[in-house]
Amino acid sequence: MQLNNKTTYFPYYCGVNFCGYKIFTTHILVKGSSKRKIKKKINIWNKKQYSFKQIESSYNSYLGHVKHCCSYNFVKSLESSIEQIRKRGK
Repeated sequence: MQLNNKTTYFPYYCGVNFCGYKIFTTHILVKGSSKRKIKKKINIWNKKQYSFKQIESSYNSYLGHVKHCCSYNFVKSLESSIEQIRKRGK
């Protein structure tokens, strides 16, 4: 089998990028670019003073995506950062 010049292969322990996840043989993580996009969006919500009702569906979508992998600490950091918006909305 011959590969063209653009094709590269990586060892299995580097994981496979797929649909916003980095999939390993033993676990699944959220890709770094996906984490950065989520954090950036939350920072925009904080700066523009959105209420929690305005962002609730987007936030729940992010949580749904993140909860399919090994991301306990990331979910906790999201919850703590979104708590400021919840308090401001009351």
